[in-house]
Amino acid sequence: MAITGHPFQQSDETESETVTFDAKHGDWSCERYPPLPVNLGGATGGTLKDGKVIVCGGYQGYLTWFENKCYILSHCGDTPVKEQSMISDRYLASSVVDGRDRLFVMGGFQRFG
Repeated sequence: MAITGHPFQQSDETESETVTFDAKHGDWSCERYPPLPVNLGGATGGTLKDGKVIVCGGYQGYLTWFENKCYILSHCGDTPVKEQSMISDRYLASSVVDGRDRLFVMGGFQRFG
């Protein structure tokens, strides 16, 4: 999965873009997911069993706090993004999706700690 975008761009035209790479077959499995509702840097995420992508944490720019929100994007569709929240905010964290389709977010930085 590759999440692109730059949260410091001062333009309404900039958007974070999410695409996935199929390492088994060596190709992009989807040209484009729906755009995230915010521009993020330093986020983490994973691909769920049903093909949906979850993107969590990060931050939106120099004057914002770290994010605790997660965005769930439908697989290769134009359906709206679902929004969830983590217990705490995270920036530059790592994550892994386990066998029960849960995203574990580890490490990184928090606002107060």
